[in-house]
Amino acid sequence: MNYYETAPLTKIANGAGLLTYASDEALFIGEAVLIPLRKGLKTAIVVAEVEKPSFNTKTIDRRLGGEIWIDELHLELAHYIASRYFCSLGEALSSLLPIDLT
Repeated sequence: MNYYETAPLTKIANGAGLLTYASDEALFIGEAVLIPLRKGLKTAIVVAEVEKPSFNTKTIDRRLGGEIWIDELHLELAHYIASRYFCSLGEALSSLLPIDLT
């Protein structure tokens, strides 16, 4: 089992920025996935592979194309935008994508 931090491309009510999910498949950093969030599925970007957390995690629902949507340079830019303009990493990432995927 692999574990990943994901950045949902939507505003989250509780202010959480990154959410940890499990996956049976190896994923790419920068890949888009669908994650279960509240009562539906939301698009998120995989931003890091992490060690198994001490809490239970949900499983990523599915991959969206299996290719990298955000490269390393744009991920760094999104981190800068999020820190500078008080928004989540997911909101910053969504501003860098050519279409609305939320």
